[in-house]
Amino acid sequence: MRSIPYGYRIVEGKAIADIEESKKIVAAFERYAAGDSLRKISEDLGIGRYHRGMALILTDEKYLGTEFYPQIIDKALFEKVQKIRAKRKEQHARPPRAKEAEKPATRFVLRPGTKHLSDPFAQAQYVYGRIKIRSEDNE
Repeated sequence: MRSIPYGYRIVEGKAIADIEESKKIVAAFERYAAGDSLRKISEDLGIGRYHRGMALILTDEKYLGTEFYPQIIDKALFEKVQKIRAKRKEQHARPPRAKEAEKPATRFVLRPGTKHLSDPFAQAQYVYGRIKIRSEDNE
């Protein structure tokens, strides 16, 4: 069962805009476009959603109106908010996670070596230089 988007309620099988909640939705879009954070908008307007919940509200196209849901947000404001969200996402993007191929190797082979040095640090450096990553092909 799906839930009804914030700002709407069902009366006699039809979706109608809840007056108080739809005012909060419009205010949320306007405040986000003005530069407020999702958390601040939710707290100040009493919407009671966390970051992800507010993000879902600001990206829900149902607020533009559908056959079932009446329009709450005009298209120009909705598109403005989407552009701002994309820009903020780009500015605050996390670095991509390491792919499977980029993970550290776990199989090593020590190449044969013949040097024996009296300095233990130099010997260790020499031995570490002889380590080779074992590929899956050469097992």
